[in-house]
Amino acid sequence: MRGYAGSERRQFPRIACILQTDYSPLGLIGSCDHSRTINISLGGVLLRTGDSFKKSQPLVLIIRLPHNQTAVTIMSEVVWQKRIPNSVMNEIGIKFLQLDSALNQFIEDKLR
Repeated sequence: MRGYAGSERRQFPRIACILQTDYSPLGLIGSCDHSRTINISLGGVLLRTGDSFKKSQPLVLIIRLPHNQTAVTIMSEVVWQKRIPNSVMNEIGIKFLQLDSALNQFIEDKLR
């Protein structure tokens, strides 16, 4: 967060990682859109998208892991949203509500 001089507030370390991700508001599974992660942690993910969401909006994420034939489906919720200056894109901070074991292992391996 630009201009923030306080202590780090994140509970989990983040790693820069680009993963293909589909997302959909809970209950609208047929209306998926596509994005890529900017970074990821055991607690959540940062996506860049042209869509807007309200804080606390539940989302379903479908994340494709490298070298994995299947995608993982994660229940999540929007924590914050920020418009990228001079752009139509937003950065969306998303918290995982549950973590799939394959995604957990992928993140743990990246953190080592």
